[in-house]
Amino acid sequence: MNWKAVMLVASFCFLFAGCDQKSLPLPDGNEPYAVVTHLKEPALAFLESGHKRPVRTEKIDEPWSEMVSIDSGRMVALAQTGTKLLAIDTNSGAVDELAQFDEALTAVTALPGRDAVAVADTKNSEVKLVSVEHGDVMEAFALDGSPSELLADESGLLFVLCADKSNVFVFDLETMEQVNSFPVSERPAGLFFDGELLWTGGHGPTGDLNSAIRGYEVASGEMKVEIEVGLMPIAMTGSREENDFYVVSHGDHHVYKVNRATQTVVAKAEVGQNPNYIYLFGNELLVSNFDSDTLSVLQKDPFKLTDEVSVGAGPYAISVAPGREDDGS
Repeated sequence: MNWKAVMLVASFCFLFAGCDQKSLPLPDGNEPYAVVTHLKEPALAFLESGHKRPVRTEKIDEPWSEMVSIDSGRMVALAQTGTKLLAIDTNSGAVDELAQFDEALTAVTALPGRDAVAVADTKNSEVKLVSVEHGDVMEAFALDGSPSELLADESGLLFVLCADKSNVFVFDLETMEQVNSFPVSERPAGLFFDGELLWTGGHGPTGDLNSAIRGYEVASGEMKVEIEVGLMPIAMTGSREENDFYVVSHGDHHVYKVNRATQTVVAKAEVGQNPNYIYLFGNELLVSNFDSDTLSVLQKDPFKLTDEVSVGAGPYAISVAPGREDDGS
């Protein structure tokens, strides 16, 4: 299934000064759709499966640096300033300011099975859990370092990467307690938990750039596996139900398909310049190429690049909404 981008031609009224209504137009139909944020220019792109239309962009007043889907059918976006969270209803299009913060946040992740997100507060060296229903901070975890990346797993574990300390903290979301912390490679980036090992990559030390990903046992913090991929692997995605997962190396502009059982790279594909973000959507992978202003679409099996779509300047975060609920009419 090939993907083509289609930017909805509509006024994003809620984002412009002087407009009171806070809502955004959504794609027609009930099929899931992807949303891409842009950092070089304030814009959003909506992408629907199977369409063959040219890309169009619409300016908004402020870029969104992060966007995640919540189990309740909403999405949460982090404004680029880092001080504001927005909640988007993917059924009605309603947009509400969820929470304001005095200090800028740098990352957000959804908490599986919960109507909540975790956000990274680097200034105060802590992670906050925020209710999507009420917008209040439900819990905060203090850290010995500045959180740079977050990953919440369906098992109830929250992984917090602190790049400044080259360390990972592990929290149990049931007990709300820290269960472990352990060192990882220098200048780390990228997190993926396969149910057994926590994988991370990164840039590596200055002058000796990294080209490997490493798998760590969560209970002991011991590194169990090291696999060579491309230069500077900085993002990963996959499903714990499958043996393969996927790694973006933005130093050589490739995506690598890695098999956990054989602990080898089984395939690779070249994408655009400076890829930063990867999203797994069914049998396809979406990769945003920050410097090429494109979105690469890859097929999982057989693994290959199927499309390269122009989407506007500086595409970054990608998320997928479930589509509108059928009202029976």
